[in-house]
Amino acid sequence: KKDSFADPHTKKLVDNPGYLKDPTKIAQHVLEKSGDTHANSVVVGRSAVLGIPEFNDEGTVAENAMTFSKISHPNAETVAACVTLAGVVSKIMLAKEEPDKHDPSAWISQCVEHGKKMLEDEKSVGRFGKCVDESTTLEDLDLSNNKDGMSVLGAALWALRNTRDPSSIPTALHTLMMEGGDAICNVAAAGSLLGCAFGVRSLPKEWIRSVIHKPFLSEEVSELKNACNFV
Repeated sequence: KKDSFADPHTKKLVDNPGYLKDPTKIAQHVLEKSGDTHANSVVVGRSAVLGIPEFNDEGTVAENAMTFSKISHPNAETVAACVTLAGVVSKIMLAKEEPDKHDPSAWISQCVEHGKKMLEDEKSVGRFGKCVDESTTLEDLDLSNNKDGMSVLGAALWALRNTRDPSSIPTALHTLMMEGGDAICNVAAAGSLLGCAFGVRSLPKEWIRSVIHKPFLSEEVSELKNACNFV
């Protein structure tokens, strides 16, 4: 039901009779009326999966991330964060096929530079830089008070940089959860990067067993694998 949407912005989109015909145009119209310039945490948190289809084509990954963002939150900060997060996933995927390209620091730097190009003003560039810098700590991110998509991106990159082996995954995600703020999106984005980097077999077995809607999700994953020609 339309009235069940918790997010007023999403409800405004789906309530608009022209949304299905031209979602980007309607999303831009709704955004301009709201005046919101901050990156949306939910959209950024969901964007990691866009780094999987055609992961070996940087331009296509960025285009998919931009399109995904623009049909709901077309502001520059959301686009930049989505492009960056999806880009990192694509680099992880590429390194699995080409081990000689396994250089996380270089991946992140390349994706950050790509994402930065999406930004339109110095304030946004400064906020972006603070969230994605290699020296950024959880204290710097201040996740309990910053609940936008930039913080989600920063939390995910922090987790990837500071998790050295699979056994540290639970600790990293628990640490992010205890930071508060938009903990669900922070942990979802971080978990996406860590799961991609270390593989599903590296996750605690009890996590896999207790996944809600597991049959549905397994089917979705199978469809994605088939679409991407993964074995």
